[in-house]
Amino acid sequence: MDEYLSEIPNIIARRSNELTMRSRVYEDDVMTRAELGAKIYDEKETLTDLARLEHTRNAISADSVSLLNEQGELLFTTGYVSPEENFRTRIHALEPRIPYLELYPAVSKDGEETGEKDGKGFVMLPVSGDNKHSLVFEFSCDGLLELYNALDDWEDILEVMLARRDIIAFAKHGDKLSCFPADEFKAEDNTRLDEELTKIFAKTTSLWKTESKRHVKLIKLLGNRYVSARCTINWKIMKIRIFCLRFQ
Repeated sequence: MDEYLSEIPNIIARRSNELTMRSRVYEDDVMTRAELGAKIYDEKETLTDLARLEHTRNAISADSVSLLNEQGELLFTTGYVSPEENFRTRIHALEPRIPYLELYPAVSKDGEETGEKDGKGFVMLPVSGDNKHSLVFEFSCDGLLELYNALDDWEDILEVMLARRDIIAFAKHGDKLSCFPADEFKAEDNTRLDEELTKIFAKTTSLWKTESKRHVKLIKLLGNRYVSARCTINWKIMKIRIFCLRFQ
């Protein structure tokens, strides 16, 4: 059991390091595109404000480009901005020339929160030769958010940890049950699993304490025996309540 549980922090650490590295690449990318956008905006001074913004947005593939006055109030914007409340809150908090990633709950097509994060990247630059106005550039960051949301993707973590091993395992993270192999449990089993796990959670003090200070216990789920361990990992957003293995 220790062999597998000790691998979890390593997997998460590798993902976190990759996220950090990609974040830096993303920040460099949006900063470069914003600086190019500011130059393009400056060159198109014969166009109307909205036409200048739209031309700039298309040239650098930004989601939106906005013009602010000296009080930070929004004068004009073009393109598709993030949720209005997030957008207006963010532009008042931006620092010039410092890229920032704004995260907010992702929602499905029917308006329900999905449990994942959505977001946009922002860069604010002063308008060249005009100390009173600023440009705010907004960029998509789908690839970065995909990696961010995968930090606590336990289906993937279990697959990475147990691939090519003849082991059945599952993890309970909040209300979400993750299994390996993914098709080990049928949909109709989930209700019964939740009921049995609730009883196990209520008796976690009865877990045995091993020499490695791991709290484990033999349990029975859906009529099968498992080795169970209580495992709380405080790694950013990671927290798992129970991890079980059944060796075939």
